[in-house]
Parts: sequence; structure tokens; C-alpha cells
Amino acid sequence: MSVTFGPILLDDEANLQLRPTFEPVLRLYYVELWKDGAVLDVHGSGEWLETAAYAVDTVGAFLAEHGVRPLTAIEHADLYGGLLQAKGGAGYEVLTRQIARQS
Repeated sequence: MSVTFGPILLDDEANLQLRPTFEPVLRLYYVELWKDGAVLDVHGSGEWLETAAYAVDTVGAFLAEHGVRPLTAIEHADLYGGLLQAKGGAGYEVLTRQIARQS
């Protein structure tokens, strides 16, 4: 079973998305806010988001600064999974195994 996480669509009309990313050299997580096919801002730019959990826990204030609605619980989980997928490695493998067992 293959598990993948894509961009999180926040608003169809505004074409607003969140895209989880990982910078391997600095080993930091980022969450990009995209609008109409271009990066609007980056959560984590100038910050040290060293864990996927911390990036997810702090994304609400970032979204509020841009007038974007809060994430649902499912969107929080998808963002977390997307960040782990962007990084790759053991954390993502464990997550996908857990999801496969529940299916």
C-alpha cells in the first residue's frame, strides 16, 4: 500500500494551498502558502522548525496572519504526514506502516 500526502487545498475559489517542505541541508521543516500557483509566504522562514510536530503546532498563527481559516484536525494530520514525507526516512516509514495496518 502506497501512502502519499499532497498539497492541502484551503480555498478552491482563492486557489490557496499549503505545501509541506523539508530543507535537508539545514534539516528544517517549512510550510509554503501558495496562491494562484505562486508562493505567497513561507512558515518557518527565519525560524527553526526542527520537528514536523512543531511546524504543525505553530502553523495556526501563520495562517491567521494571512487571514486564512484554521486547519481542521484532518488537515493537521495531513500536514504532519506531508512534512514527514518531504523529509523521508524512518519517521515516514513508521507512519505509512501504521496507516497500512489500520486499513
